[in-house]
Amino acid sequence: MSVIKTIKNIIYNPNVYIAMVVGAFLGGVSGGASGLFSGGFMGRAFQICMECPNQLLGFNIGIFDLNMVAGAIIGVVIGAALGSAITGLVTTFHVYRKPTLPKTVSRDNIHEVLISSLWISIEISIGMILGSVIGSLKEPGIGSAIGALIGIILMLLATFWENKVKK
Repeated sequence: MSVIKTIKNIIYNPNVYIAMVVGAFLGGVSGGASGLFSGGFMGRAFQICMECPNQLLGFNIGIFDLNMVAGAIIGVVIGAALGSAITGLVTTFHVYRKPTLPKTVSRDNIHEVLISSLWISIEISIGMILGSVIGSLKEPGIGSAIGALIGIILMLLATFWENKVKK
């Protein structure tokens, strides 16, 4: 099959769009949560905000370390972007390669596509969150980010081996 024909098949397959939306949403939420904690730890460690005042809009916020807040905001944005992109693309690939799903989507069979997309996205998100938690136990900050990436890779390998054993 030629590359152009494969791209046309992907574009004309409605399951791909459903999988992309579901995967991007769940990946963005879990990536944002992982980024929140890893960014907070990295912001505190690297002292991102050296000249930040302890007052914000006239309120004393001295109980919060502004380095952690700045790092957490950066971490949420980066984590959500990377998490949604990776999870959305992997979910799309798995749904596209699944031959049991219907080729056209209607209100009668959309349930099958949604359940399949949700299941794959949840597996990847669980791997991301567990990897982030385990990584933060070793090294807060960068350990969380690397742990999330390793968690995604391990979940993908487990899914690959599971499918290989079934065949």
